[in-house]
Amino acid sequence: MRIDIQVDGRPVRAFLDTCSDITIVDSAFTQNALVRATRISARISSVKTASGEGIVIEGICSTDLTVGQRRYRTNILVTPDMEGLVLGADWLSRKGKSFGTLTTDE
Repeated sequence: MRIDIQVDGRPVRAFLDTCSDITIVDSAFTQNALVRATRISARISSVKTASGEGIVIEGICSTDLTVGQRRYRTNILVTPDMEGLVLGADWLSRKGKSFGTLTTDE
C-alpha cells in the first residue's frame, strides 16, 4: 500500500510493506529529499530480500517521518539497490496502530 507522508517536512509517497522486516530507502532519495537531516555511516552490511537476493546496505540515516499529525524519529537503512522509501514491519511495530488519517493508493 502506498501512503502520503512527510520526510523532514517534505511530501513523499512511501510504500507501506508489512512483509518487509526493515525500513529502507534508496541512496538517491537521501541525497535529494533528506539532504540536511541525514547522516549516513560507513557501509554496515547487507540484507536479503524475500526471494533471497542480496541488497547492499550503505549506511543508516535518522530522520523525522510525519504520518497524519504524528511525527516519528526514524532510522532508515540506505541502499543503492532499489528505488523509493519502504516502511517495513520494524517501523510499524514501534509505531503501533495509531497513524491518524492516512492517504493511501493501494
